[in-house]
Amino acid sequence: MKKLLSTLLALTMLFVYAVPAFAADDEGGDVRDTNFFTEQEHTDLNFSDLKYEKVELQPILDEAAALKELAKDPANAKEFEERFFAFKDSVYYLYGMWCIVDIQTDHDANDEWAVEESQAAYADLLDAFDAFNGVVRDVLLLENACSEVLSSRLTEEDIADYLDYEDMTDEERDLNAREQELVAAYKSLDTKAGDMEFEYEGVKYTDNNVYDAYTAGDIDYDTYVTISRYIAKELNLKYGEIFMELLEIRNKLAVLKGYENYAEYAYPETYNRDYTTKDIEAFAAAVKEYLCDDFWTLVDFMSSPDATEFPLEPEAYTGSNVFETLMPYFGQLSDELLESATYIYEHGSYDLDPYPGKTGTAYSRCIAYYNMPFFFNNADGNYNDLTTAIHELGHNNNTYWSGHDWNDPSTDIDTAEVHSQGLELLMFKFYPEMFGTQADAVAQKTLVNIIYSVIQGCIHDELQRFAYATPNVTLQQINEFYCKIMKEYGRIAKDDPRTEMYGWYEVP
Repeated sequence: MKKLLSTLLALTMLFVYAVPAFAADDEGGDVRDTNFFTEQEHTDLNFSDLKYEKVELQPILDEAAALKELAKDPANAKEFEERFFAFKDSVYYLYGMWCIVDIQTDHDANDEWAVEESQAAYADLLDAFDAFNGVVRDVLLLENACSEVLSSRLTEEDIADYLDYEDMTDEERDLNAREQELVAAYKSLDTKAGDMEFEYEGVKYTDNNVYDAYTAGDIDYDTYVTISRYIAKELNLKYGEIFMELLEIRNKLAVLKGYENYAEYAYPETYNRDYTTKDIEAFAAAVKEYLCDDFWTLVDFMSSPDATEFPLEPEAYTGSNVFETLMPYFGQLSDELLESATYIYEHGSYDLDPYPGKTGTAYSRCIAYYNMPFFFNNADGNYNDLTTAIHELGHNNNTYWSGHDWNDPSTDIDTAEVHSQGLELLMFKFYPEMFGTQADAVAQKTLVNIIYSVIQGCIHDELQRFAYATPNVTLQQINEFYCKIMKEYGRIAKDDPRTEMYGWYEVP
């Protein structure tokens, strides 16, 4: 429910589903112009023009109190309307400033200034949205001409959400602040973990170089596996220290919101799901029974694409070059798809190239207030950058064509993936041009990745449901449960002697 503070982070990544239609053309020629979306206003500024500035919170809180008083007299409806929307803009400007500095923490998770400023802005933003939601709730309750200014722009469901809103408590503020500190610590650790040294039999290895030691012949395969598992266990302890406190903090937040645990809370409130953690158990059981065995058999018979056979220059598949590679094909699918990609390209609203301390994630989000879509990736330097761009630019297309204001509808995160993965499938039409003789191999890998996302999603969802729902859970119990379900989903053999596995921390 978009109006509630619990969805604030989810608001930054809103996507929906739309299908471009192909014209009937025996020659495979032009595609008809598409007209699926409603026009939206976007800033003419470039991303480089958006400069972070600290926004003073107190004037926002003062105006919230003043608006509540002003609205008590229905004769003030016109003035209330003007001041309310100016007030709304001030809240969303603060939201935009947080988006800008939060992106910087993904660009460099070890930028101490950005991390501290992001956490401070987020804390202020929580208070600002708390005040905003309180204004809407209290004015709607008045049921006068000022209330009509708001209710006329809201659905019945919106109105019910606002009327149910409860003011944030000091305890919630403290818990939210601590959660953000822990998330920042996890992100920072994730950028450093690969280069952390661990000593094994007098030799120091890192997660990044132990495979090199094996391929160089310095260690044999069994030793490589032993060292890799040792490093994974040591890193698990470091990540686990952060994650265990996150479990405690998030469960406390969920209880304050009336839920048994954070998993029960996150399904409806963060992910906007219309099914429960109980409902998903049947789906997960079906994935284990009907999908996993055949899937892993299929993977065993697959060959990897040979990038040396690709017809384009290597640079065409990586970094910001992906825009120039993809946009001619986007134009053949949909004018609107081309427009959304062209916007972020021409406005520099992306961050794709590697940088020290950059988080290993990819996403499309909207920078609030400016209604500017933004595409983030940490480029690998190979063709995966191109396929990742196709996925994320599917999200970006919806971000560009969707409203992101106080009364626009929210979307559940599961439906969002239909949009991005749908574009991946539509692009198969152009794979022979993009990948030449390797088109089928890349298409197969794309399909496998999409199917694997279902299995991986079930694994990590089940792991988290266990972690949040188990009272006084320990890190060892989490590692044991992870090993158990990895066997159930076929990731390792059922007779594998291991009782613990540690690699879940690699999914930040």
